[in-house]
Amino acid sequence: MKYVIYLLLLLSNLNLKAQTFANRNAQLKEIADKIETYYIFEDIGKVLSKKINLEIENKTFNGLSNQEFADSLSSYLSKNGNDLHFNVRYLPNQKKEAVNEKELLKEFKTIHKKSVKRIIKILFVL
Repeated sequence: MKYVIYLLLLLSNLNLKAQTFANRNAQLKEIADKIETYYIFEDIGKVLSKKINLEIENKTFNGLSNQEFADSLSSYLSKNGNDLHFNVRYLPNQKKEAVNEKELLKEFKTIHKKSVKRIIKILFVL
């Protein structure tokens, strides 16, 4: 669950100001790569990444406004990933913030270890 939240943070920080189809396709490729690398369920991440790359080839998201692109991509990810936590937002006046993926992953691992310890403690107490 925490991993999905961090993935959403990464996706929300992507700059979705696609001025050209090539730029939009590069953004889709980046999203597909991040899903394949970071999604908590590796098998689903790989399948979803392949599906997104097929959509790039099929030009599914071409011809959409930036808001329509964000909405369509959110729906697509939620449906095909079978995960309602996927959400892409278009923020036209938002400044792009740098994301330190290594620090984010380190923070996730710390939280994950604490969660696992709590779960083990609960299981063995019962």
